[in-house]
Amino acid sequence: EAELAAIVVPCTFVWGAGDTDVPFDVAQRASQLLTGASVVREIPDCGHLVPRDNAAALVDAVEELL
Repeated sequence: EAELAAIVVPCTFVWGAGDTDVPFDVAQRASQLLTGASVVREIPDCGHLVPRDNAAALVDAVEELL
């Protein structure tokens, strides 16, 4: 938790809503621990491997940051 609190740059978590390996609440908790601004973007109909399961949604999430 201290390592996450040391992050002071903006971060975006892109997370598969159906991730059973690392549940969505882990992303939410990590986001709360960051000192910098953070966003959690949940991708519906997607598991742990967002790039494989829904590459288009990942591209959309990244493009919104640019």
